[in-house]
Amino acid sequence: MPLIDPSGGNNLTSYNALLTTTLQNFRQQLVDNFSDATPLMWWMTSNGRKRTYSGGQSIEVPLMYGSTQVQPFSGYDNLLTEPAEGIAPATFIAKKYQVPIVISRDHETDNMGESAIINLLEAKVKQAEISFKEEMNRDMINNGYSGFAGVGTNPPDPLRLTGLFDFIQHSTGTRPYGGIANSNTWWKNQTQDNNAGNAASLIEKMRTLYLDCSRGSDAPDLVLCDQATYELYESALVDDKRFVNTNAADAGYESLMYRATTILFDRDMPANTLVMLNSNYITLYVHSDVDMANTPFREAENQWARFSRILWKGELTCSNRARQGLMTRTA
Repeated sequence: MPLIDPSGGNNLTSYNALLTTTLQNFRQQLVDNFSDATPLMWWMTSNGRKRTYSGGQSIEVPLMYGSTQVQPFSGYDNLLTEPAEGIAPATFIAKKYQVPIVISRDHETDNMGESAIINLLEAKVKQAEISFKEEMNRDMINNGYSGFAGVGTNPPDPLRLTGLFDFIQHSTGTRPYGGIANSNTWWKNQTQDNNAGNAASLIEKMRTLYLDCSRGSDAPDLVLCDQATYELYESALVDDKRFVNTNAADAGYESLMYRATTILFDRDMPANTLVMLNSNYITLYVHSDVDMANTPFREAENQWARFSRILWKGELTCSNRARQGLMTRTA
């Protein structure tokens, strides 16, 4: 008896189970490939920048924007016992994404063997993987971006991940982030304009932005930019001063170095735009049970097909915007 009975015989349950189990076996491959899919995703999921969590619709992130009062004293001076101020949570709503895996009954009846079914499902999973990568990378970068003069001024789509330009806003940006008003100066990111548009100006502005984002050894560890800005920086380097990040190279990404900071370009970055990121304060939270998880296959109600869904739930968060920087060219 064939695995698939086109007339709707007793093997339908076994077929659904086979599809579901096979899709579950692809899960780790999906997670791994998604983690390395783009420069930003690779950077976010390496060295502990991706963190799993469980439970809850919202994610609360403690903010370290103040300091405990350090008191010099002697003898029997009264010692301060007031709790430290400056630690308050920023609140983020977890975002959810799904891609349906749909197999028509025509395909079932055309691919009766088990190996053919698995090959068909593998192709569907690859298609879903590409869709996830492209959609979520755009959102991680561009949600809230509205062009040079108004970077970070348009409200982001509340259903999508909060992107880089949600917490790294242009100097004219006024949107709150994490439930905290942008009018709080301690909560604003650093900004520079490179309106001259030449390599010498780029290097000068990068130096200023880097120092503005740094406090001692606490400095940006990634520069992410568009391809044109990357090429402009590379043109300013002499051959014997061109260093690369070997880990990025091993992952298949073109890279350069600025001081001890890796420079990568991402095709989803807006033109003439550069960000400096400090990963100590940026986390990609992913729900442990909804990290490329799939639902069981079942019959579609209004189609001659059966389907499953690949699901992802999480959020991109920043706990210290003052350590992040944005450079744009608006003229």
